[in-house]
Amino acid sequence: MVWVIKNDPDISDRFPIPTETMQLFDNYEDSLILCKLINDSVPDTFNFCVLNKPTSCKPLNAFQITENNNIVITSAKGIGCTVVNIRSSNIVEGREYLNLGLIWQVIRRGLLAQVDIKLHLELYRLCEEGETIEDLLRLMLDQILLRWFNFHLKAVGSQRCVNNFSRDINDGENYTASSINSNPTNVPFHPFKCMISVNVLNKS
Repeated sequence: MVWVIKNDPDISDRFPIPTETMQLFDNYEDSLILCKLINDSVPDTFNFCVLNKPTSCKPLNAFQITENNNIVITSAKGIGCTVVNIRSSNIVEGREYLNLGLIWQVIRRGLLAQVDIKLHLELYRLCEEGETIEDLLRLMLDQILLRWFNFHLKAVGSQRCVNNFSRDINDGENYTASSINSNPTNVPFHPFKCMISVNVLNKS
């Protein structure tokens, strides 16, 4: 998503954002970046005419920043994000855990929106024995995504199973294995087979 919004004329001068500093929170305090993220996740969420935008000769004042932040908090709630205890002052002050949590929720909302049978007809392959496509689509979107992940793991011969998108993917092996089957043209060699070979050697 960031690669989409970084070229937006309203905020392009804020990119790239150094990852080794706290500059993200300085760039984020007027909520323009988050507004763009939300609109990318759920198109047409915003009428950007109502947002206050700084210019090179006239930065936003505290009142205008507060207006933007209140708009973005309301909009984030409207697309399903949890915004309990998040206030405009938290965004301005750069409260890391609150701001990063909100950014993550917005990005997650946009990513899961792609888990759609209308966009990916091949999702029918995830149906288990005796299950209909209607049964599949009743699952939570993240559960469908987990099933997709494990479908590709199984296809390359992996014995592992992913039950969450945190601990189970930390070592990168499951990501690598699933990418071989889901997008083989972008994998120049078969690293999963290499990992199997290394494991065999380590056990011998």
